[in-house]
Amino acid sequence: MNVSYRSVSYAGIVTMIVTTVVTILGELIHPLMRLLTVLTGHHWVTKNFLSVIVFVVVLVLSSREPSKDTSPKVLLWIPVTGVLCALAMLGFFFIDAMKG
Repeated sequence: MNVSYRSVSYAGIVTMIVTTVVTILGELIHPLMRLLTVLTGHHWVTKNFLSVIVFVVVLVLSSREPSKDTSPKVLLWIPVTGVLCALAMLGFFFIDAMKG
């Protein structure tokens, strides 16, 4: 395994996107929220376990081949993705709250 800036960035980015999507879908699809709750007792705990699993799997898969890009600039996409995911959730919950 060849862990690089690229593989860590991919793992972080994919993890944030998956967590955001599962959070929004869980709010829209009540059986999904119940499933997340039943698995560990609370949907937040299940999403945390899912996040760790996704991070490790993507890190391992993206670390299989040596990275030609050794620049840490790729790490800059992590906060960009974090802000975009936060805005997506903020927008979703704002719209949901405005519905009544």
